[in-house]
Amino acid sequence: LENVPSFLAIASLEKFSKSLANNVQQRSLPSLSSSSLIYREAETANRFSASNDARGPLSLLFPLGGLFLWSSFTRDKTNNAVRLEEGKNNTKKPGTIHVEKELLQQRKIFIIGSIDDKMAKTVVMDLMWLASQDTSNNEPVTIYIHSSGGLVAAGLAIHDVMRSMPCPVRTVCLGKAYSMAAILLASGTNGQRYCLPNSRVMIHQPSSSLSRSSASDVAIHAASVLSTHKKLVNIISSHTGQSSAI
Repeated sequence: LENVPSFLAIASLEKFSKSLANNVQQRSLPSLSSSSLIYREAETANRFSASNDARGPLSLLFPLGGLFLWSSFTRDKTNNAVRLEEGKNNTKKPGTIHVEKELLQQRKIFIIGSIDDKMAKTVVMDLMWLASQDTSNNEPVTIYIHSSGGLVAAGLAIHDVMRSMPCPVRTVCLGKAYSMAAILLASGTNGQRYCLPNSRVMIHQPSSSLSRSSASDVAIHAASVLSTHKKLVNIISSHTGQSSAI
């Protein structure tokens, strides 16, 4: 609004003066001569100019109608609403609690859902952070598990970090612990592995979806699956003290 060209201001002033003169002529006031009319126009122009100096360039747009003023008001109102909404989103309400952060500070980690690379990254980072915050008071880390299993590589990454923790790792089964989740459940510290009354644990052999491959590729893949199966059996055997005989 402040960048109004000067010719628009002059045009609006001329239009205002002409409209004033027309109104005076239509009323047919006998006391107004041509000289007094010119004086009144000059006086009105000076008063209009003085009001412009006092109120700023915004008042120049009134003779041109409310279009520019309304559009600017609407735009400013919209921008203010957007800024207000952003402020609401960025402002933390007093008394709110970040549940995951609070539970992590209480040394509690959750494996809920499929075990994949994203899950492994989150759990490994949480375990490493808790290991760095350990105050040597031997306070255990509790891992709550409710999962149908997932990728073997991702599960083994979590397993290795769990076994390297300087503090005890307590595992608790919530609902179900199938496949790779059952191995993580068994990877907890001896004597600190728990299952809730209505939870279920299931172990099965590794599976593969290999198809349309040559005989040599199938043989190589089969050997890899058998090797993975043997490794998982040995892990369960070492953690539970049971025989690894299949």
